[in-house]
Amino acid sequence: MRFLSYAAAFLPLFAGVYASLATFDPNNPDGVGCVDPAGIKKCAADQRLSFIDCGTRCNSTQSLNRQTYQDCILSCGTTQAASNIGCWIQSCWNQVYSCEYQTTAVAFLSATDRPNTFVPFYPPPEGGGGTCSCNLGHVYGNISFIDITGGKCVPAVQSLDRKLLDDCQCCDHSLIVSNVIMTCPSSDLTLVAIQTLLQNSRDQSSESTDQCAVLSSNPSLCTDTFGFDYVNDTVLNPFNLPAGKPGTEPISNLPGNAFTDMGTEKITMSVFGYTTTITPAQWNNNAGAVTGTSRGEAATTGTAETGSGTQTSSAAGAGKTNAAALLGAQRVLVGGIVAGFVCFGML
Repeated sequence: MRFLSYAAAFLPLFAGVYASLATFDPNNPDGVGCVDPAGIKKCAADQRLSFIDCGTRCNSTQSLNRQTYQDCILSCGTTQAASNIGCWIQSCWNQVYSCEYQTTAVAFLSATDRPNTFVPFYPPPEGGGGTCSCNLGHVYGNISFIDITGGKCVPAVQSLDRKLLDDCQCCDHSLIVSNVIMTCPSSDLTLVAIQTLLQNSRDQSSESTDQCAVLSSNPSLCTDTFGFDYVNDTVLNPFNLPAGKPGTEPISNLPGNAFTDMGTEKITMSVFGYTTTITPAQWNNNAGAVTGTSRGEAATTGTAETGSGTQTSSAAGAGKTNAAALLGAQRVLVGGIVAGFVCFGML
């Protein structure tokens, strides 16, 4: 059932080969590199117990009605996922650009089934201290992308040109996997089940009589004629990928910290009815990520309240508009209520 694995909608894609992330559980962070390692572990443990208590109440009060029982359990899981984010803001705010925090944010978005929901510090800006080498927020934005415009292949349908329609569908079916790969072109994307995504794309294009040759021979048909938004206007053919794609570099954290000063003594966070007041832990000189790992070395990168890219959600990872529609919003957290489902205020 979903309450047993509310993060399972996306996290199984992270069943990769890297010990730092493949064994990472958003419900049980190890605290390494955090300003308060013991604090985040205790906070997460408290949330696990709260989830069990919540599930027990659902069992005793809602078990006779399947739908209300599932809704009750789902609410328990969503609350836990939201509170896990609070644990990071409290005890590991220096690592909110890390692969682990971004995975925790994805777990929350998966729990809510709303991939466009605003989450603090998600996705991270490019190149910040302690940032994940692959922007998992932009990857998830591309995986969960849904074209709400009505479809770019409508003109091809109206043309009654079967070949044109087949070519357009090849563009459509290659879009997500192309953008996932080109979001992190050098990264080994085993972590996000890239081979499964590639096979899904091939299966969707199985009616193509030439294995979507147009994607290799005339990619501008996708970008210019049909107007699909590819990262860097790079169209990849899932039947015939260029050498070196996907990449082979392990996904890991850049050295340092997102911030060394949280810039406030109190934070109020409200997510889906879950509201809490957070007192961020004090800076710890031993905190931070080491080059090429997800683990700890200190570095000074600034204050969470001021400076370029701080406390702002950046969304440019899915070509021209894809991620902006899903992750974007580029809403600034400092200064009160954030539009959407999450409120994040500095007191």
